[in-house]
Amino acid sequence: SYANGTWIGTLPEELQDSSFLAEQCIARARSTKCMFKLELGPSGQYASRGNVCIFPQEPGPLATCLPPPLTELHDEICVILVGSPKTEVTIDKLTKTPLLIRRSRINEALKWLKLHNPLYSDLDLCAMESNAASYPEHGIPIPLQSIIRTNANSEGSSYTQQ
Repeated sequence: SYANGTWIGTLPEELQDSSFLAEQCIARARSTKCMFKLELGPSGQYASRGNVCIFPQEPGPLATCLPPPLTELHDEICVILVGSPKTEVTIDKLTKTPLLIRRSRINEALKWLKLHNPLYSDLDLCAMESNAASYPEHGIPIPLQSIIRTNANSEGSSYTQQ
């Protein structure tokens, strides 16, 4: 922000148009759990909606190694796909969601932040490249077993996850 001397004005190209997961990969502090609920609309495009709930907690130290190891990201992200009777929920539908990342974009963003943001100046570039190598070149960085399938018709006041 402007008050602490980190205002950069217009976002540089390296940081523009990042997906939610890409932002999580470059953030020094992240929420501990994120849940996505994606619903397939009539045009075949997913809509995302959800809630964020933050409880009082002892903040841990800021991450010094970014992007986080892929196993750490697996523990923080959950995806729920909601289908309808006419639309089967399949894994390939995720290719149209805001959960995609590009390894090269994450690397470019972190290198820019290290050079231009004093709060990122202590990042270890060797660790960054090592961790980034485990990420897909382009795709979804979370394991498929983290995805829960559900049906929009079964949701309601008495809904329980199946």
